[in-house]
Amino acid sequence: MTVQYSIHFSKLLLLFRWKVRLGDNDLSSEFDDDSVVERDVAGVQIHPKFVAGEAYFDIAVLKIDKVKFSVFVRPGKFNLMLVEVR
Repeated sequence: MTVQYSIHFSKLLLLFRWKVRLGDNDLSSEFDDDSVVERDVAGVQIHPKFVAGEAYFDIAVLKIDKVKFSVFVRPGKFNLMLVEVR
């Protein structure tokens, strides 16, 4: 499974061990109900055109182990707009 992520701190993603937390409906509470799923980040794929300090291509894909989808954990849908480049 992959998770899309903004990479303002992409270098930190490569230096430390990170976890992805899915299905948490209340970030202000430390109580976790059955909807929360945590997975270790197994890999990071940074956009090849990303340059630190610039706002363009500021995205990465995080690789995690398989997750069972539920009411609280669902796949994301991205609407892509294709633009003709001349």
